[in-house]
Amino acid sequence: MHLKRFPYFVIILFIQKILCVKYGMTKIECETIDAKVMQFYACELVPVSKQMSELTVKIRVVKIPLRNIKIRVALTVPGVLTVYNDTWDICALLSKRKSNRAFNDWIRPGLREFTNINHSCPYNHDLHFVKMPQPATEAKFALFGDQGITLVDALVNGKKAVSLTLTYSERL
Repeated sequence: MHLKRFPYFVIILFIQKILCVKYGMTKIECETIDAKVMQFYACELVPVSKQMSELTVKIRVVKIPLRNIKIRVALTVPGVLTVYNDTWDICALLSKRKSNRAFNDWIRPGLREFTNINHSCPYNHDLHFVKMPQPATEAKFALFGDQGITLVDALVNGKKAVSLTLTYSERL
């Protein structure tokens, strides 16, 4: 009985491996929406190797102090579907670090050495993400297209201040 299922299992694994594609960040676009609140003064993606890029984003905070910051993140496959779309209250997230294990265990350690956003609101300084590694990762949405886009909007007091568009493409 188990031998009859074995070939199907091998075929499924083979198909799954074919459909897994390495995607890497290939392009970044930074747009200042409200220059009276925040402005980009550095926005670059530097290829380090075929499988790795480094992201540097620096935002000048014009309206000090920043007290009400939210980040809207949307992951999309252009023209096909939106995989994820959510808004996070950054001030609340950082002020309740001890009660948010997922943030403390997974996100914060990865950001700690590349950013100066390491405390709760208010922010009285510019915001930096410097040389954040962006490795190519395997994705299973190759069937939907050869490109993925992440849109990141920073909202201050409910209004969009800056916007990032990160483009991911297939890496050979």
